[in-house]
Amino acid sequence: MAFWLFVTLIEDCLLRDIFTPKVPGLYKHSQVIERLISIHLPDVYDHFWQNNIKAEMYASEWIFGLFSSVIPID
Repeated sequence: MAFWLFVTLIEDCLLRDIFTPKVPGLYKHSQVIERLISIHLPDVYDHFWQNNIKAEMYASEWIFGLFSSVIPID
């Protein structure tokens, strides 16, 4: 069951780029997170930017695990 859930995530949810070499999906989703923070939390975004903190530094676990926790098993 775990294998087929993984296949569904890769094929139906287009998450292949998270699990390929150089993880381009991580950077793609990190950019989305950074953009959302810049819009909704501009002070936090400015602080992160001034201290050279990138979203992939703190959000990689979220990105890798996010879709696996919101996909219905059936």
